[in-house]
Amino acid sequence: MALVQEYAESLAALTGDEFQREVCARLQTAILGFQSIPSRPQGDAGLDGFSHNGERGYCCYGPEHDAFKTNKQRENAIVDKFKSDLRRLCELDFEKKNLVCINNAET
Repeated sequence: MALVQEYAESLAALTGDEFQREVCARLQTAILGFQSIPSRPQGDAGLDGFSHNGERGYCCYGPEHDAFKTNKQRENAIVDKFKSDLRRLCELDFEKKNLVCINNAET
C-alpha cells in the first residue's frame, strides 16, 4: 500500500479533536505561516487555523463515526456543522477573503 494511502486511511479513522490536531499539524508543515487556533479556553468560533497573514481561514471537522446513521444523515451533519461554523465566523468583525473547510467524512 502506498504511503499516501496509509496516511489517508489513518486520517479517516480519526474523529473530533484528534482529527483537528492532525490536520492542523499537517497544514503547519505544508503552508508557510499557518497558525492553528486553540479552542480552549475561549473557543475558536469555528475557525481552526489561518494563513496568508490572516487572509485564509481553515475549518476542520472530524465527525464521530456513528454506525446507526445513514450516509445521508452523516452528510447532513457535516453540512450543518460547517453552516454553523460559517455563521459564527461571519459575525466576527474582520475581513474574510478565503475559507477552506476540511472534513474526514466518507460519503
